[in-house]
Amino acid sequence: MGDGETYGFEVFVQQKLINKLFYVASYSYVRSRFAGLDGKMISSSWDNEHLLSLTLGYKLKGNWDLGLKYRYAGGSPYTPFNLLASQQNYVTLGVGVPDYSRLNSERLTAFSQLDFRIDKRINFSKTSLNLYVDIQNILKNQNANFPKYTFKRTADNAAFLTTDNKSLQTDGSNAIPYILNTKSGNLIPSIGLIFEF
Repeated sequence: MGDGETYGFEVFVQQKLINKLFYVASYSYVRSRFAGLDGKMISSSWDNEHLLSLTLGYKLKGNWDLGLKYRYAGGSPYTPFNLLASQQNYVTLGVGVPDYSRLNSERLTAFSQLDFRIDKRINFSKTSLNLYVDIQNILKNQNANFPKYTFKRTADNAAFLTTDNKSLQTDGSNAIPYILNTKSGNLIPSIGLIFEF
């Protein structure tokens, strides 16, 4: 049976609505590690180290509200692929095989995102209507996804490329392995309404 350890601290600051402005800020430093039978401590999947969240709001005249939210997280640990086992088993499994001898030894780059929101509140005698526009990732930040294992494909994507120009062997021996590193970070707008009664 192995051991584990988690430690850290959090700082939290909040200003409630004063002079049309409010904000909430929190920062956490966290380490989360565990050990197997060999006693060597390694990062768990939640070992991001740094977590930061900032929310800022401002009330305008006419029941208009503006808001910003920023999030930052240190890079998530991940396990690299066992290249030989991945090549031999990709045709059957369709995914790469993790190298558990290097469990969580790699990290993604840090994640960050800024969101923007504007609200308009309309009050009636017994009900209210809140209309909003919310734009996530307004800066179009590109954040890393976990790597994917695959084989190189032909230009028309109809088949796999091979080292001998023959059909792909079931053991992948004539395949050309490829680690696909991608990023995502689309700007995501949404419009909505909230009716309260």
